[in-house]
Amino acid sequence: MAESTEQNETKHDNSSSPGAADQEKEMAASAYEAFSTGKHDESLKQLDALQDLNKDDYKIAMNKAVVEFYKSSQTTTGALKQTLVAMRNQDMEGLDDVENSLLYYNQAIIHYHMRQYSEAIAIGERLYQFLEPFAEKFAQAVCFLLVDLYLLTFQPEKALHLLAVLDKLSLQGGSKNGKGESNSSHRDGANQRAEFTAMIEAAKSKMHQSAPSLFLKSNFEYLRGNYRKAVKLLNSSNIAEHPGPIKTGECVRCMFWNNLGCIHFAMGKHNLGIFYFKKALQENDHTCAQLGDGSSGQAKKFSGIPMCALLANKRYELLYNCGIQLLHIGRPLAAFECLMEAVQVYHSNPRLWLRLAECCISANKGGSEQEGKGLPCKKGIVQSIVGQGYHRKIVLASQSTQNTIYRNALLLLPEHQQPDAKAENNGSKSSSQSGSTESGENSDPCSVKGQDADKFLSAAPSSPLRKQEVDNLRCSILACSAYVALALGDNLMALNHAEKLLHQAKVSGSLNSVTSARSMMLFNLGSAYCLRSEYEKARKCLQQEERRVAQFWCFSTRRRPW
Repeated sequence: MAESTEQNETKHDNSSSPGAADQEKEMAASAYEAFSTGKHDESLKQLDALQDLNKDDYKIAMNKAVVEFYKSSQTTTGALKQTLVAMRNQDMEGLDDVENSLLYYNQAIIHYHMRQYSEAIAIGERLYQFLEPFAEKFAQAVCFLLVDLYLLTFQPEKALHLLAVLDKLSLQGGSKNGKGESNSSHRDGANQRAEFTAMIEAAKSKMHQSAPSLFLKSNFEYLRGNYRKAVKLLNSSNIAEHPGPIKTGECVRCMFWNNLGCIHFAMGKHNLGIFYFKKALQENDHTCAQLGDGSSGQAKKFSGIPMCALLANKRYELLYNCGIQLLHIGRPLAAFECLMEAVQVYHSNPRLWLRLAECCISANKGGSEQEGKGLPCKKGIVQSIVGQGYHRKIVLASQSTQNTIYRNALLLLPEHQQPDAKAENNGSKSSSQSGSTESGENSDPCSVKGQDADKFLSAAPSSPLRKQEVDNLRCSILACSAYVALALGDNLMALNHAEKLLHQAKVSGSLNSVTSARSMMLFNLGSAYCLRSEYEKARKCLQQEERRVAQFWCFSTRRRPW
């Protein structure tokens, strides 16, 4: 996408300068022709001569930066980004001036390949507001960029809306062409239609066994629950014929092993799943080694790597999958290590924080004699004692890892009483900025946000959370928090979390009724023993109730595939 649109950009800038002299037009046309044929040195010479005639036009400098970028085989992404930022920081009128749209579009393309999706969406949505004055090809390029960004950030409603806009633009373009060429012969149109039909059929026959089409069919069968058929389709794909990640930016071998791991995870074969995820990690490391290590500093991070290959590294997504798989296997410590590395990138995912806390619970559960006896563990509460006599101070330990993780998970969830149509507070990565609603056929795609998209909460790299899933996740976090507080001996905090859990509007009915009934029976039995002065039996009843409730709360949040 970047290549074709930047070529259109060069043509637009060099051929439509208002009031340009004939000499400048000829030089601009020569520069674009040389660029289109791959003669980058000749194009730079023409642009240098053109810049001598018009030194104040920043678009010539931008075209020079684009030509130099293509001359380097698209490996100087960082230098191109710095050049565009420097031009943007000049005294410009911003996006209110339509002539500056190409500069902002190029910046959005670079943000897209650097995985800075929120910045790219902010620019793309602002460009979408000024779509009418643009040329048809450039308007389509902006819409296609936003479609890709919305799909990457799990906003399918907005992507579907933009696809409808693209369909309307193509129909309008076809009607305009039909009016201008109404006098053309119908025979030529019939011949072209037959030729295009033959080309489409030939492409379909070749595409039938291509790796992308088979991957798409396999994903479709996976979503339908036909796991064996999905595995069969994956195994029938010839991934050896697919170009490498340097040309396409995609490591097909890594995708192959990852998809197999996801399918076996859904089938409940977790050991096979972790085996395939490890194979995917090995392929990803091999791909990164081919592209070069980008750990030599921020300035050199993107040097020498083609821009399309910047998206090839899928390490953190694979680590997320490995962590969830290891948690199901019963290896919480290894899962914690994987998820801790993934949370450095996906730190705004509340579901990921809950999985980290579940790793802590699984690692510590049943490891102490106090918990086995139903007694709270006091070890570690007093960290140190400072001073002597009446100056002595007791230093308590800070919050445990589980409490900190649960607190992060709760803070990332939206407010409990959040209206469904809240369009003004959308600062998350997946939602990005909302533009003003436009009247007419090119309505702002962000208007969908206030109706449908606000029902989703970003949880990358997994699928977004719906409103019902957010409520269930909040109940799970509160239940686990109460369990952790009981294990740490903080009974007041456990009671606070339990009361919040019972006041949730979407709390499970079984959790309310069953827990309350059993708790009341054991509590009444303990009270009866107290009235009979059988305090030892009363203590055992209360300990049994405490242990049972703690185990119930922990098991009620058992992990399920997301």
